[in-house]
Amino acid sequence: KSNESWIPEDIRRRMLQRDLGVAKQNFEFKEVCIASSIRQAKRAKASPLERCKSKEKYGIESQKNCGLCEMPFLPINLVMRIPMKAVLDIRNVWGHKYDKEGYEKVRVNLRVERAPQCYNETRGCAFCA
Repeated sequence: KSNESWIPEDIRRRMLQRDLGVAKQNFEFKEVCIASSIRQAKRAKASPLERCKSKEKYGIESQKNCGLCEMPFLPINLVMRIPMKAVLDIRNVWGHKYDKEGYEKVRVNLRVERAPQCYNETRGCAFCA
């Protein structure tokens, strides 16, 4: 016989249901915590490039153009900081090889060619480095 036999049956049943409900919530919470820690561990193992690709996939980051070759790259691949003056000088040296259609392909603001804007930084890709 139970020590709780003095408690009416319906009250004991409610107590048991409440205890089981709390145990179920605790179990579900622990499962969520374990799944979250597994996801965080996977993110920590991912390389910076993989993290950048996943950010691009979800729209957090977007590709940006290289200052020299104007090709789109992920921000992690734009490794160099170059003054705009150096970019403009290199483009002038490249001349016809760089811009066959004239300034239709790459439109450069004419104010950028003069100081002080020509000393603003732009990012260059690993291939142009």
